[in-house]
Amino acid sequence: MSQPGLLDSPEVSLSESLDLPWLVVVHNDPVNLMSYVTMVFRRVFGWNRERAKKHMMEVHRQGRSVVWSGGREQASTTSSNSIPSCSSRRWRGLHKELG
Repeated sequence: MSQPGLLDSPEVSLSESLDLPWLVVVHNDPVNLMSYVTMVFRRVFGWNRERAKKHMMEVHRQGRSVVWSGGREQASTTSSNSIPSCSSRRWRGLHKELG
């Protein structure tokens, strides 16, 4: 039984927590042009111009945009064609965050 004022937190195993969807978040930076960010989104994710521009404007206005969600392994691997590593030349300084 929990104490008054405290919330019970369900027990979650490590393997269950790692199975939760991971997010790839692109952050705004003062270096890359909006046209370049749009082009990267189109090439890397295969998005049409409208979707790429929508996410680019979200990055520009809100400072970040969630551009992908999925399994931890796929989000963090550098061999995936759809989720390049930060060091990839295709990203040239675009920042992404996993979590």
